[in-house]
Amino acid sequence: MVSGHPRVVRSAGMNDQAPPQVSASPAEAVGTTLDQEKWIAEKAFRDRELILKEREQNRLEDELRLRREEARRSRWSSPLVIAILTAAAAALGNAAIAWQTAQEHQKEQEANNRAQVSLESFKAESARLFEVVKTDDPDKAANNLQFLLDVGLLENPDVKRGVTNYLQNRKTGEGFALPAVSEIVSRPGYSPLFNIKIAASEQISPVDEVAKMMTIIRGYVLLRQQDTIKAALSVWSLQPAFPSYVVSAMKRHGYQSVTLDSKIDLKDRDFLEAFLWAIANVETRSDIPQDVLDKGITQAMNRPTD
Repeated sequence: MVSGHPRVVRSAGMNDQAPPQVSASPAEAVGTTLDQEKWIAEKAFRDRELILKEREQNRLEDELRLRREEARRSRWSSPLVIAILTAAAAALGNAAIAWQTAQEHQKEQEANNRAQVSLESFKAESARLFEVVKTDDPDKAANNLQFLLDVGLLENPDVKRGVTNYLQNRKTGEGFALPAVSEIVSRPGYSPLFNIKIAASEQISPVDEVAKMMTIIRGYVLLRQQDTIKAALSVWSLQPAFPSYVVSAMKRHGYQSVTLDSKIDLKDRDFLEAFLWAIANVETRSDIPQDVLDKGITQAMNRPTD
C-alpha cells in the first residue's frame, strides 16, 4: 500500500468501470459502498434504457413492416387497379367467347359444306341411276347399274350399299327399269305421262291424264287411308325404290324438306302439283306444264270420290 492512497483491489471478471474495492477505514468503506450502490443503480438504469430503446426499435421496425405491407396491399386494392383488372378480365372473357364462337361457327360451316357436297353428289348419282335404268328391261338395267359400280361412278356409301344389295338379291327378269323415252308415246295401252293403264284405242289428253292420276291419289288418301308418300306410291308401283325416286324429284322441284313419311295434303295445291310432276318425271321423264297440272287437279277435285 502507498501511503496516503488506498490500494484498489480489482476482482477477476470486472471491467474497467467496476467500482473500486479498497481496504480502508470504516468511513472510507461507507463511501465505497455508496459508490457501488450508485454504480449498480446507474447500470440498472442504463440496462432499462437499453431495453426501452430495443423495444422502441422493434416497434419502429414492426410499424415500418406494417406500413410496407399496407402499401403493398393498397396497390392491389386501389379503385384504379381494381378497374384496370376488371377491364382486363372482361376483355379476356370477351376474347375467349369470341374465339369459341368462331370455332363453333367454323365447325358448323364445315359441316354445312360437307352436307352440301354430299347432297350434290347424291343428286348426281341419282341422275346417273335414272339414266342407266331407262331401258324397259330389268336385266339390262341391272347390267348398267353394275357398270356404274365397276367404274366407280357411285361414291355415296349408302347408294353403293343399296345398289349392291339390290343386284345381289335380284332374280333374272325381275327388278327395276324405267321405260325408255322413245317408247313413251308409242307404248300401247298406257298413258304417256303416268303410264296409267288405258284402252289401246283410247285417246287421253294431258289434262285428263293429270285429273285421272289425281283421282287415283285421292282414292288412296281418302278411301284406302294411304296418306303418306311412301304408302300411296307403294300401292301405285311395285318397284321398292319408286317412292324414294319421287321424293328426290320433288326436292329438285323445290320441296327440299319432303320425306317418304310426308303427308299427302289434298288442300295444298302447290304440294299436289309438285307431287304429280315428280311422279311423271320419274315414271316417264315427262315435264308437265304448270297450266296442265292446275287444270287437271281442279278437274279431279270437282269430281265426287266414290
